[in-house]
Amino acid sequence: VLTDLTQDSALLDVVNKANQLNTPIIVHSQKTKEDLLRVSDVKEERIHLIHFGLFESFKQYDNGKIIDGVGDGFLLYLGFIKPYKGLKYLYEAVQKLSSMKDLKIVVAGGGHDAIIDKMRVDKRFIIINRFITNAELAFLMKSCKGIVCPYIGASQSGLVQTAMFFEKPVIATRVGAFSEIIKDGVNGFLSIPADADDLALSIERFYKHDAMYDFTLPEQFQWEIIVQQ
Repeated sequence: VLTDLTQDSALLDVVNKANQLNTPIIVHSQKTKEDLLRVSDVKEERIHLIHFGLFESFKQYDNGKIIDGVGDGFLLYLGFIKPYKGLKYLYEAVQKLSSMKDLKIVVAGGGHDAIIDKMRVDKRFIIINRFITNAELAFLMKSCKGIVCPYIGASQSGLVQTAMFFEKPVIATRVGAFSEIIKDGVNGFLSIPADADDLALSIERFYKHDAMYDFTLPEQFQWEIIVQQ
């Protein structure tokens, strides 16, 4: 579920059909469960919340340096590029951080958003606008300083559980399920969606944060519990 169910009639039709057939429904975030309860007639007892655990399988793709020119210590946006991912606000936030001369943002993923054209001519951005392999994902995750998810709409994202496996903090907006796993100042930073000023502030806080991050996951995100469910 990438957007509000009320904005996706085809998806809502599938939910309603499942409801008519008395089919149990599994969701991966509290946000999606709340959306279902709000816009459909599905009974709460038929919705089963099972979170994503850490995406440990990426460990097998750790093959060393395989992308030239990215260095390390950068902030990473990783994923399909679409307007709802909020890259426009990331670009605007970076423009507000002119004093951070060494700031580097790698934007990696297939898809298109018009803001990419502006990013290409800003030396603080490195654009890898194509499909990213699992091995490349593992390399980028290991090399980066942290992950940035400036989304303006979402339900849940496996990217956070991937970042946590690599022990990388995440800067994300307060949409979807990000706040269910990201604790501000503990394992990442949360900002207001569609607000470049607040996103810029979160990036500043991230680079000034000297305390150790705590990547301990709550029980419901542990694979032992997930397997039992």
